[in-house]
Amino acid sequence: MSLDLTDAGLTGTLDVSGLTALRDLIVSNNQLTGLHVGGNSALGYLFCAGNQLTTLDVSKNTALELLFCNGNQLTALDVSQNTALRSLACANNQLTTLDVSKNTALEVLYCDDNPLETLDVSRNTALTELFVRRNQLTTLDVSHNTELTRIYVEENQLTTLDVSKNTALKVLVCYKNQLTTLDVSRNTALTELDCWGNQLTTLDVSRNTALRYLSCMGNQLTTLDVSKHTALELLDCQNNPLKTLDVSKNTALTVLYCQATQLTELDVSQNTALERLFCSMNQLTALDVSPHTALTVLNVAGNQLTVLDVSNNTALTWLNVGGNQLTTLDVSKNTALTELRAGNNYFSDTSSIVGLDESKLTLFQYNPQKTPDPEPEPPPPATPQATPYPNVGVTLDGAKVPVQVYGINGNIYLRLSDLAIAVGIYAYWDGAVQLDTSRPAGSSTPGEMPSGPVEATLYPNIKVYLDGTEIPVDVYGIDGSTVLGLGDVARALNLNPSWENGTAVLTRAGS
Repeated sequence: MSLDLTDAGLTGTLDVSGLTALRDLIVSNNQLTGLHVGGNSALGYLFCAGNQLTTLDVSKNTALELLFCNGNQLTALDVSQNTALRSLACANNQLTTLDVSKNTALEVLYCDDNPLETLDVSRNTALTELFVRRNQLTTLDVSHNTELTRIYVEENQLTTLDVSKNTALKVLVCYKNQLTTLDVSRNTALTELDCWGNQLTTLDVSRNTALRYLSCMGNQLTTLDVSKHTALELLDCQNNPLKTLDVSKNTALTVLYCQATQLTELDVSQNTALERLFCSMNQLTALDVSPHTALTVLNVAGNQLTVLDVSNNTALTWLNVGGNQLTTLDVSKNTALTELRAGNNYFSDTSSIVGLDESKLTLFQYNPQKTPDPEPEPPPPATPQATPYPNVGVTLDGAKVPVQVYGINGNIYLRLSDLAIAVGIYAYWDGAVQLDTSRPAGSSTPGEMPSGPVEATLYPNIKVYLDGTEIPVDVYGIDGSTVLGLGDVARALNLNPSWENGTAVLTRAGS
């Protein structure tokens, strides 16, 4: 017997314990505050996700194989009697502990978005998929889970992760932890590796020749060898001090992110399948994209290009050439173009952009910049230094925010992800820094600060937008991270920034 009451508008408590023959119960996406299934000993499948349950007693449901109770308000969940469980989804609750030691048949475990500090899966040797995203784990032992094919442990506080026994692993997502090393030499079946936002100084993927997706951005990598990865379709290595990048063997590549990697040259002539290319904030003086007829997005902002030929890129819809040294740009063949960012070049006026039809663009950014004076330039200013302030705190409406604080030229700066948390908004990168007050802030792991001052690189060509409107904010790069002025953003948000006893105090209006 099956009962499906999905999206039925149920409220209060539902008691189905009298339906002793009930095999499948689906009550997802209601407003239930209570659910009684104690008399349903035959129950095999229970789906009660998306309700308002604070407790759930399944101790009598010993035949249960699938339990989906994610998106409730559970603070505890006892599944010790459910030894037949094959799949458990308890994400988006308030669980501080979860004991699955008796669930030896478990194949899939979803426990994302809980405040779990520990998780023991040593008895769950049948596990094939493990999702523990956005918890508070500092350690995770998966050495006994040799059947695992997918591991998602992003946005925790892991300092180590040993996957040497997980030889069946195809997907490993461990970004935004505190990993300093990651050995994937035994994981030869890997097709997806997402380890960005850690503290890796090396990454050897030479044995992972099946990789199709590799994201290692925001680490401290100085080299990256992808010469054996002929199946690679997406590579994101931005914000690493690589200086060189060889993608000549990656002929299947469709997406390449290599912004802020200190590249002086980039040869993509063999990557004719490219659809999206982001190589901004480098030191490129030339770039040939003529073979890339499938290219729809191209971002070359913040380089030193004097010429760019996009006549063969007729599929382009989004183009950012801002902050280069272009005197002309021909977009007459780019009839699909909807967004063009062309500011801070050497265009005399918009007539220097041949074929420009502003009426067909949903976004056009342009400001003229005259050719530099041929007279000798004065000596460059001294490279600014970023001084870490480990003892300086930040509070938002009286609550302390865990962030890394730097001082540059007498002002307070925070990493982009930290700043979003500090001011309580969402931040992302799409060729510019976008701050969105309509979306909740993500999470950030402060990591280890440098012991002394480090070099700070000013990015004058990076724009910052707040809800779509540009705001004046200086943007710097520090050790592969993007940092913004806290005071500038706080004032734009009317957060009344002030300084009290070594703490930057932010207060929302009316708080």
